[in-house]
Amino acid sequence: DIAGVNINLSGSSLNDYAFMNFLFNVLKDFRGSRSMLNFEITETAAVNNIKNTRDFMNEMRQMGCHFWLDDFGAGMSSYVYLKQLPIEFLKIDGSFVRQISDDDRDLAIVRSIVDISRAMDVRVVAESVENEAALQLVKDLGVDFVQGYYVGKEIILKTDNKSGDQPNDT
Repeated sequence: DIAGVNINLSGSSLNDYAFMNFLFNVLKDFRGSRSMLNFEITETAAVNNIKNTRDFMNEMRQMGCHFWLDDFGAGMSSYVYLKQLPIEFLKIDGSFVRQISDDDRDLAIVRSIVDISRAMDVRVVAESVENEAALQLVKDLGVDFVQGYYVGKEIILKTDNKSGDQPNDT
């Protein structure tokens, strides 16, 4: 299991300088372990203002926080954006995972996302794992963590792949 708290940041919050300053100041004075904080941003939200998003992410990472790119492949997916963002985790959009055992195109897409993530030293989460067949396929592809109704909707479980540490080990 992944320990910590995942916080979804919307595109509007990433473009709201007052909110970003507020969050930075709160975390600066935070007495707990900032390494327990995992911020999830969608790809679409991240690329709306990529320079400011990247700067914000770098500042928060220096404080010990982690960043996950959520719903990868569902928005304006581009490996150019993936290359520019200082993320540690990438969540493959569930639309590619849900039917992975029945659709060779979904399987190929997930495989390519896992391959590029490995090359970039980014750990991978597969969303919408809803059956044993999907779980086995994503494990075989090298996905690090899974999320979905098969394991529990709000739960993210580590697969038995040895390719990545848990977020709080860094």
